[in-house]
Amino acid sequence: MVLVGHDPLYGRGMNAALAIAGRYAYVGSRTDGAKRHQHPGILVVDIGNPAKPRVVHEIGPPAAGNRGETARELRVWPRQDVLVVLSFDCDPPSHDCDDYAAAPALRFFDIRGERASAPVLIRTFFPSLAPHEFFLWQDPERPDRALLYLSTPGTSREDMLVVDISGVRSTPPIEAATWRAPHDP
Repeated sequence: MVLVGHDPLYGRGMNAALAIAGRYAYVGSRTDGAKRHQHPGILVVDIGNPAKPRVVHEIGPPAAGNRGETARELRVWPRQDVLVVLSFDCDPPSHDCDDYAAAPALRFFDIRGERASAPVLIRTFFPSLAPHEFFLWQDPERPDRALLYLSTPGTSREDMLVVDISGVRSTPPIEAATWRAPHDP
């Protein structure tokens, strides 16, 4: 199975971030949901046999693979069996996307048990600043606590946004802090 470049089954595409939980790999996309892209969503790949990985599911619209939107950054919060996906505007010149505005979003998927092969959307969160990348921090003392550190380059106000996702299964994430790096004049 070819996951990058051109594949007769999965068409032309550019894969993005990869997140792994158990026997499944979740593969983001640098393209969008334009009609010319056959599989712009998040691919779920069974990697139980590493010599023969196989796509078993694709998370598609409205949770992923939308027009003008790229699912670029993926992480797994293993203690809670949650897949975290950061989506934002897809860049038309570099990634063969439609010129269509998409709001940045964090989407959280349940990957417990049988849902690992076909993740179920828990919720969508629209941050107040436009993120580009993120780091997932799990509290070593409290397994039910996690924070996302999102870089927000190009915003006029802040360089980083911290989002508390501790209760994501039952309550919306909370923007806990922002930070601006000191800049030399």
